[in-house]
Amino acid sequence: MRKSLIGLMVAGVLLGAAQSAYAADYNAGYDGGIMPSTGPKIVLFGGVDARERSFYGYGGFVWAPMADLSQDTWLVRGMIGGGSYEYDNPGVVGGEVDGDHIEGDIMLGYQWHLQPGRFSLYAGLNVQDHDHSPNDPSNSTAGSEAGFKVQAELESTYGAPFYYNLSGNYSTANDTYWTQARLGWNMQQFTVGPEVSLAGNDEYDSQRVGVFARYSMDAFSVTGAVGYADVSGTQGGDGVYGSLGFSYAY
Repeated sequence: MRKSLIGLMVAGVLLGAAQSAYAADYNAGYDGGIMPSTGPKIVLFGGVDARERSFYGYGGFVWAPMADLSQDTWLVRGMIGGGSYEYDNPGVVGGEVDGDHIEGDIMLGYQWHLQPGRFSLYAGLNVQDHDHSPNDPSNSTAGSEAGFKVQAELESTYGAPFYYNLSGNYSTANDTYWTQARLGWNMQQFTVGPEVSLAGNDEYDSQRVGVFARYSMDAFSVTGAVGYADVSGTQGGDGVYGSLGFSYAY
């Protein structure tokens, strides 16, 4: 499944400071210039994602236990997510498999504020569980597996005219990976632009191209995206995708 090429791309994103699947807006409400001396200590985030024969939802938090999020500081990040998917397999009864997936992770990280922007790096535990009906002996992701996870995020300062967000993560559990790049233009409280992403594990690969729009107000932001997904393997199919996510800092 093109693992060597994709592995290099994932490694490049991580080493180059590359997404949450889904990255929280730590600077919500900040209008550029000198960073404020105080800021929020916690960000809550969540969202949903849907495409052909696949649905996923998630929620989590980022917490700065030793300082606030406007400073260089240690972070604790937790997330839980889950969903369902379908795929065809003529080798099982009925020729179609329904899959349910749940996962969670807890990671320790550190963030650095750049000029302008923010870079964060995390490492920790990731646990996944895949359940298939009917049972599919050929699918190696079936059952529960724990692994080591790393994640990196690079995001521009809120309020800058040009917006960028590069994020990526990798877990040894089922060789799961996700990367995303967003570039955009800030127009007061709105940000719009293109996005591309890669995702997958031992049993599927997905490539996406689309557009996103974000609205920010004080400590709250909401982001929607739509585009086309090319999928190979066992988690859903090709077609239009849509996602909606939020973050709230306090």
